[in-house]
Amino acid sequence: MILEGIDLVLEPGEFLGIVGPNGGGKTTFLRALVGLEAADRGEIRVLGEPPGRSRAVGYLPQAPSFDRRFPALVRDVVAMGLPSRLGSDEARRRVDGVIDALGIAHLASKSAGILSGGERQRLFLARALVREPRLLLLDEPTLGVDAAALDSFLHLLLEIRSKRELSLIMVSHDFNVVSTHAERIACIARSLHFHGSPSEITEGRLAEIYGVHALFLDHRH
Repeated sequence: MILEGIDLVLEPGEFLGIVGPNGGGKTTFLRALVGLEAADRGEIRVLGEPPGRSRAVGYLPQAPSFDRRFPALVRDVVAMGLPSRLGSDEARRRVDGVIDALGIAHLASKSAGILSGGERQRLFLARALVREPRLLLLDEPTLGVDAAALDSFLHLLLEIRSKRELSLIMVSHDFNVVSTHAERIACIARSLHFHGSPSEITEGRLAEIYGVHALFLDHRH
């Protein structure tokens, strides 16, 4: 694993933003949390269990693989995220509930292949949320989404977080996006360079981490 010296604790209900340069290990960090990457040393606990063991973790990977030609309906794609132990009535309740909450109920019987970028991100978020997780991991969920869809997606995400009392970890290439919404920021470039409140990090510190000048923008206005 390319990461070393990462020591982080996520508090219940916290929104942690993960930022850092390309190739710095942000995606590897999330993959380690869900058990897709093994740690060479040290210990990882996710909701008190080893990675990959807890059913209460939702994961939205970066650019989820999806063949637009595959004849899957939106409802079917969402149902792929369900735990196998559920009965049909409970499964239907969860699928109907999450697609309604994400504003894509009108797309339920449409082919997933025809969705726009913003609709597709809501679809994959629904697939991650349908298992009713306590912890949600998102890897670059707004990549390739236009400005209007970005604001809508982030607003929806925060609304769902509040209603479901979710803990969130979101990786983003855009420091300004996560610094506007997350309570804490972790800057990862193979090791942990900063972990704290967004208000505590300076443009100079970001420039050291990224190797280039960084500009703060406020996405709330």
